[in-house]
Amino acid sequence: SLVIAKIVQDCEKRGKRVLMVTHVKELIEQNHEKIKLLCPDADIGIFSAGMRKKQKHNQVICAGIQSLAKHIYSAGAFDIIICDEADKIPSRDTTQYQQLIQACRLMNPNAILLGLTATPYRLDNGYIYGTDDSIFDKVAYELPITTLLNRGYLTPIISKGSLKKIDTTNIGTKFGDFIEKELQKVCSDEELIDSVVDEILEYGKTRKAWLVFATGVENAHKIKDKIIERGMTSVDVVTGSTNKKEREFIIERFKKGELRCLINVSALLIGFDAPICDMLALVRATGSTALLAQCVGRIYRLHKQLDKLIAENDLSGKILVARYEF
Repeated sequence: SLVIAKIVQDCEKRGKRVLMVTHVKELIEQNHEKIKLLCPDADIGIFSAGMRKKQKHNQVICAGIQSLAKHIYSAGAFDIIICDEADKIPSRDTTQYQQLIQACRLMNPNAILLGLTATPYRLDNGYIYGTDDSIFDKVAYELPITTLLNRGYLTPIISKGSLKKIDTTNIGTKFGDFIEKELQKVCSDEELIDSVVDEILEYGKTRKAWLVFATGVENAHKIKDKIIERGMTSVDVVTGSTNKKEREFIIERFKKGELRCLINVSALLIGFDAPICDMLALVRATGSTALLAQCVGRIYRLHKQLDKLIAENDLSGKILVARYEF
C-alpha cells in the first residue's frame, strides 16, 4: 500500500490522473488510507459499492473492479492504471479487468498499466507477464523477500513441520491444486487435529497472536473446539460465510490483541494486514505456490515499524519503487 501511495504521489505531482483498482474492499481501504497519508491535499475519491461510495471524477480514484467496470466510460480517461494483486487478473478477454483496461486504453491510448503483486503467476497459465496472452509485458521492478529480510524490513520467520503430517497420497487434484472436498475430509481426522492443536498450544505459549489457516469450515470449528477443550478460550473463527459485521468485530479484536487465536478458511489471504500476528499455523496442504506465499506472507510484517516511519516522515530510502516516465 505504501509503494502504491508513493507512485500515486509522484503521478499526482505531475498532474497525472490515476486509477487504483483491485477486487478486495479491504485493499481499497488500505490503499486509500496510505495515499491520503502521503498526499493529504490530493483530490482522491473512492468508487466501491461495498464502501457505499461512487466518486468517479477525482484526480485519483481507488476503485473496486466489480463496481467500476460497467461505469468506466463515465469516469473518463486515466494516465496510469494501477492493479493491486495483479495475479488475480485472468488472461481471458471477457473478464471485468480486461474490459476495464481495454476501455481505459480506448479513452487514452498512452495510458500506462502497472500491476503489483508478490506472486506474479497463476496456476492456470504460469507467469502473468512476457507471453502473447499476458496483460503485462515485463517486470518493471522486483524486490526479493530475501533482500527485505537482510535489510531488516521483514521479520525472519522460523518454520517447523508438524509431527503428524497430512496424507495427500489419495487426494485428487484439479487445476494444479488439491480437490477441496477430499482435502477437507483428510484434514478433519480427529487424531490429526488433536496432534496439531497440541503443537499450536505448545509453540504458542510465548506468542501473542496466532493465525490459523484451516481446511474447510468443519475443520476450522473442530480446531476451535479442541483449543477450548484444552482451556484456552481466547479463540474465534472467520469464514467466507461469516456475517460482515461479526467478521469485522472479530478481526478488530485480533488486531488489538484482545483475541489470541484467529482461525480462518482462506478468508484472510488478500488484504489482511495484522502485524501483531507472531505465529502462523497451516492446517492445510496446497499445490499452489501463490497460495502458500500468500498464507506465509501474513506473518512477515514488522509490528508498528511503518507507523513509526510515517510519524517520523522518513520514507526516503525506505520504499523502493521504479521511476516512471510519461
